[in-house]
Amino acid sequence: MSSAQRRSLPVKKRDHTFEQYRRNLFSDLEKSCGWTPTLPAAVPRPSGPGLWMTEYTTWFPQVHRWLEESQREFSRDLALLHDGLFELEPLESFGFAPGQSFFEGIRKRMHRLSEDLDQYLGEAQERSGEVMQVDDAGAVVGQPTAAAGEFGFLTDAYEVGPDGRLMFKARFNTKGFDAGDISVSTEDKKLVVHAKKTENKDGAICSREYCRSIFLPEAVERKDFQANLTTTAEDGCKSLRWFNSF
Repeated sequence: MSSAQRRSLPVKKRDHTFEQYRRNLFSDLEKSCGWTPTLPAAVPRPSGPGLWMTEYTTWFPQVHRWLEESQREFSRDLALLHDGLFELEPLESFGFAPGQSFFEGIRKRMHRLSEDLDQYLGEAQERSGEVMQVDDAGAVVGQPTAAAGEFGFLTDAYEVGPDGRLMFKARFNTKGFDAGDISVSTEDKKLVVHAKKTENKDGAICSREYCRSIFLPEAVERKDFQANLTTTAEDGCKSLRWFNSF
């Protein structure tokens, strides 16, 4: 793919913390899907932005129960989300050849993994309908978070968005970097997060440069991506959240 086909998107810094984002997500779902903690067993017809879900008699009850579970297990889920952040890697670990451009090095690295991706996606396709499951009691059953190799995150790469639609998401640990230090782009099947910070300490120039790239499923619409930078209240860890709905 040529550089003209590469898409760069802005990183937006959010004033609220990651914890507040999760609470806002629940609140938005309550509004768009017509959910409240005191709803009867019968599932109501959603209105407004959630109206599209009237066609999905199976999906909406699962969203309803997922909300109840998530509200109840808020602290536990936050810990799991924090543990699942992608860590940025020092640029020198990529093994770039002398004179090789940044994006050319990334392209070659990702190409070496493309055959593994095709194999993994072929196996995962059989599980594509199992993003959310319901147990005998009607509760949403989470999918495994650990899977083989570079593509394990694909088994846990989706969550319900504010409008009740399923969203692809990826979260990166960007502690130590501000929004202006981070560039995000998509190219072909990959998402690239590049962070660089240069500081002057006692007259000496100190530069840190990190990168992380992941594969994107074919169903994900690149043009709809958003990148938001938030901070966790517990330890100040900055999380870059990259997501879209489909």
